[in-house]
Parts: sequence; C-alpha cells; structure tokens
Amino acid sequence: MSGAAGTTGKAGVGSGQMDVDMAVGRMTRVIAAAAAAAMVACAAIRRSPEALPFAASVALCASVNVLKLRMLRRAVDKAMAMDGKAAGGYVRVQHMVRLAVTGAAVALCASAPILDVWGAVAGALTYQAATVAMRFRWGVKAVGRP
Repeated sequence: MSGAAGTTGKAGVGSGQMDVDMAVGRMTRVIAAAAAAAMVACAAIRRSPEALPFAASVALCASVNVLKLRMLRRAVDKAMAMDGKAAGGYVRVQHMVRLAVTGAAVALCASAPILDVWGAVAGALTYQAATVAMRFRWGVKAVGRP
C-alpha cells in the first residue's frame, strides 16, 4: 500500500505522521478488543444481569483510555512545536491531566452504585494492554531505548 509522501503503510516506515496515525489506530483497536474480552469473560462467569455494572465500568474506562490516547497525540504534536524546556513542562502537565482523567473515571465507578470498581480497573488496564501489544506484536520501541 504505497501512498503519498513515501509511506508504505507499515509501522516504523515512511512519514512520522503516518506512523503516529497508525499507532493510534492500532492502540484504539487493542483497547476495544481488550475491553470486549473483559466484558465477555465477565458475562461468561457471572451469567446474570450482575455482569452489566462490570461491563459498563469497563466500557467507561476503555472510552476514557481512547480519549487519553487522543490527548497524548495532541500533546506530542504541540510539544514538537515548542522549544525543549517549554515542551518538557507541557508534557509533564499533560501527563498529570491524563492521570487525573483516569482517577476521575475510577472514582466515578467506585462511588456510583450502578458501576463496578473492578470493571473500572479492568478498563483502565486496557491502555497498558495496548502498550504491550505495540511493543511485542508490532515491535514498536520507545525512543532512546535499545
């Protein structure tokens, strides 16, 4: 699949923008698949309407993870346009904002009687599952690491 600007459609090859778009798409799909797997597993184990609060919590936190992924992409794009010191401060603040968004979602699931805190934990872990999949499935490594 050859496209404009010399992109080949493979991760790690071609323009940086295409690679980022592809990584975001892949991570979004892994987050959705991990959330769906958690919901199916819960439904298979519980086999009753008691699985609904767990599934709703997983869906909420997985959606928050997709939002955090979009926020991360925007933060990286903005930081690339800044000088070094300002970019570092901006990225640190954005990291704390993303952490606060996760904390708010888990706190909402813990405090709302119709949601399940363990579903929130499972949903929150879908981002980490996507990160691991990027590393081991597609061989994407962090910058500056061997």
